[in-house]
Amino acid sequence: MKYLILFFILYTQTTFGQSKEYESFYRGDLGIQYFIKPLEYQNSNNSLEIDFVYLQKNLRAKEAITNFSLFTDEKVLSVDFGGDVYEVNQLFIEQIEEKIHARYTTTITIETLKRIVNDTLSIKINDISYNPSKKTMKTLDEISKQLISKIRN
Repeated sequence: MKYLILFFILYTQTTFGQSKEYESFYRGDLGIQYFIKPLEYQNSNNSLEIDFVYLQKNLRAKEAITNFSLFTDEKVLSVDFGGDVYEVNQLFIEQIEEKIHARYTTTITIETLKRIVNDTLSIKINDISYNPSKKTMKTLDEISKQLISKIRN
C-alpha cells in the first residue's frame, strides 16, 4: 500500500507539475496564460534578464508582453529583437548600491517571440548587443519544444 501511494504521488508530480522554465495559468474563457521565467542575456560588460507572458487560446496567440531588467544609467527608448524594434515603457528605476537598476516593458508580436526562442536572437538595447547565456540557450531549446512549437498561426 505504501508503494502504491508513493507511486501515485510521484506520478502526479511528474505528470501535472510545472516546468522549471515556465508556468501556466488557466484563465477560463480567455485560454491559458504562459509565463516564461526570466532568461539571462549578457555581453562582456553587463547582463539583462527578460521574461515573457502570453495568452493562448485554441493553440493561437497574437502577442506577448515582455519585461526586462538591466543595470544602466542610460534611458532606454526601444529594444531590438533581430531587426524587430519596439518602443518600451519604463516600469521603475532604483538605486542598488552603486548601480542603477531599471525595468522596462513592451508588447511584441507572437512571431517575434517565436524568432527569439527558435533563432536564439541577440537583443540590442541602446546599440549594445546582449546574447543568451549558455543556460538560456538550453532553456530556449526546451521552451521551443514544449511551448512555442505548439502555437499555430
